[in-house]
Order: sequence, then structure tokens, then C-alpha cells
Amino acid sequence: MYRMSFLQTGLRLDTVDNQINPHKGEFFSLAGQVAPAFLGSGVQFGQGILEGRKYQPLGDTGLVLAGRVKGGLIEPMQNTHQIPIYQRLFGGGANSVRGYELYFLSPRNSKGDPIGGEALLEASLELRFPLPIYENLGGVVFMDAGNVFLKIHHVDLGQLKYSPGLGLRYLSPIGPIGIDIAFPTNRIDYQRDSPYQFHFTVGYAF
Repeated sequence: MYRMSFLQTGLRLDTVDNQINPHKGEFFSLAGQVAPAFLGSGVQFGQGILEGRKYQPLGDTGLVLAGRVKGGLIEPMQNTHQIPIYQRLFGGGANSVRGYELYFLSPRNSKGDPIGGEALLEASLELRFPLPIYENLGGVVFMDAGNVFLKIHHVDLGQLKYSPGLGLRYLSPIGPIGIDIAFPTNRIDYQRDSPYQFHFTVGYAF
């Protein structure tokens, strides 16, 4: 059992034209937390999450190219030497690297279970396009990349996991409703990892 007390701050820049179905603009956010001992926190750490997105229409074709990069760090400090597992970073899932199931992109213990890490890198590139068969139906093709590293000094771009995929989107009044199928190009555990992942979503991945 831990008591956590922390200060949180952030910066945000948003010029996206439509929050539900974006076609152009940029989004940038930086969020930080610090949990020092003098606030009474039983776990002391500093954390930062940086994310950037860009949406670019391709002329009058109806195509939209969307890109995203995200990085996260969490570091123990003061009397804390190891970040508790519930506070660590995880990857995978419909809004992350889609070829891996939710929170399964992570360092593993000796039993093969994900245990999270202190550093995260993710990037996605997605082409969104209308389908001529129905006015409110669209498609996407994408490539996701990323990984979670046990320690900050373990970050290695050569260890990124990649995941191409495609999907359908129905542009409903509450936002795009869709289904994606994604394929991990370098699986972590061939006995437990599926060779593909399905994701049902409301809204775009980013």
C-alpha cells in the first residue's frame, strides 16, 4: 500500500480543425508530474509525457495523412529506488502499437508476464481515405512503431517493435466507429502473442 501526493503541470497547443474527425492542424502536449517526499508521497518519482500529432490533407483527394510521436519517462528519486508496477509505463492496444494487445508491449519477467518500464517511445503514420461504396464509410492503412524499456538508459531504437495494419471507419454522429486489424512484425512471445490483433474503436487512434 502506498500513499501518493504529487504536483502536476502541463503545456498544450492545439490547432486541429475538428476534434472528432480531424483533417488538418497540429497538436502538442507536455505533461509532467513530480512526487517528492515533502508532499507526503510514499513513492517519490518524476514523470514526463510528450506527444505531438499532425494532420495533413492531401490536396482535394479526400485523403488525410496523420502522424503521431509520443515519448514518456518516469524516474524514481529520493527514497524510492524502484517504480511500483502500477505506475510504470506500458504499450500496446488500440491507441498505441496496435499489433500488440493492451499493455502487453513491455519488458517481461521470467514467467513472460509484462512488468512495465521507465521509458516509452511510440510513433504512428496513418493514411485515412473515403470509400466510394458509401458516403460515411472510410478506410485507414497504418504503420505503428514503439517499445517500452525497463530503464531509461536501456532505450534502443533498434529494439522498436513494428506493426502494419488496416481498418474501416463509419463516420457516425458520435465520431468514427471502426475496426482495425494489425500484425506485429516481431512478436515478443510466440507461445502467447497472437500473430494479429483486432481492435473495435470509437474515434481514431489519435
